[in-house]
Amino acid sequence: MNRDKDGDEMFRDLAPIYFCPERKKSFPSFRMRRLAKKAMRFLLHENRLQIAAGEFSRSEIHDLLENRMMPEHLDRAIGIYLRMRGMSAAQRLALLLIGCILADEPEANILYERDHSEGGCVL
Repeated sequence: MNRDKDGDEMFRDLAPIYFCPERKKSFPSFRMRRLAKKAMRFLLHENRLQIAAGEFSRSEIHDLLENRMMPEHLDRAIGIYLRMRGMSAAQRLALLLIGCILADEPEANILYERDHSEGGCVL
């Protein structure tokens, strides 16, 4: 990956993959397609992102989006987002909690072990 790319350049490279005309029917509406673009731009412009698996730098976020993300990930995220819109805050938090417990991506395990190697709780 070219580490010199900024968020806008990365988006220009990734947009043809995720927002091409052939994928238009993957989005339930124009509004959802626009929201997905905003979400991707948000990720590409963040300096750091704290999630259940740990903290990720901008270069790590760019690497995930460029080398690991697939259209199916975006489709799954949109489906989850749509299901969560009608839920209460407690229900959404409960789902996030289960997601944190079940996160078994190798990166999550590596980050967990790294952050907890000295013992104690990392908040």
